[in-house]
Amino acid sequence: EDDYDSEFRYHGSPTPALKALDGTGDAIYLGTFSKFLSPGLRLGYLVGPRELVRELREIRRYVLRHPPGHLQRALALLIDSGEYHRSLRRYRTKLMRKWEATCAAVTEHLPWTQTAYPPGGVSLWMTGPPGLDCRALIERAERDGVLIEPGDIFFVGDDPPKNHFRIGFAAVPLRDIDPGIRLLGQACRDLIA
Repeated sequence: EDDYDSEFRYHGSPTPALKALDGTGDAIYLGTFSKFLSPGLRLGYLVGPRELVRELREIRRYVLRHPPGHLQRALALLIDSGEYHRSLRRYRTKLMRKWEATCAAVTEHLPWTQTAYPPGGVSLWMTGPPGLDCRALIERAERDGVLIEPGDIFFVGDDPPKNHFRIGFAAVPLRDIDPGIRLLGQACRDLIA
């Protein structure tokens, strides 16, 4: 399980990790500090069977350089001091405001799309009306300064559905969310008209 954003849950109880439900000890759990602290930090962790962890460490030595010790120690101090969790709470509150703004803007400006509003995360998965080509939508929205991700890349097979896309909000300033989704809604309307 690649658990890169479970710390960004805004409502309800956390979903248990697959590793916590694993009765055989075979599940592998991956986590990262990069999403919250800094994408360039490249510090994460793996929990799994001891022998597998040992083998993966050996392979990693040949593929990637070892994370600098001073960064690992700095992160350990940040966690030990409690500042990591205090900062994470502040960041989660900031993201929750963006999540709420994104959900409200989608409801208002993209009413013909389908989405299950997740209780957390940093993006919304959207299903547009049949006939919508997300690649054409991406191209059109980009001209208006709005960036979204194509959904077809998340499907396996030769002919993935073309009407799915993902809206990320973590890096978008709060004030730009509603205007951006309004522009996205107009682009979508133009394409399906």
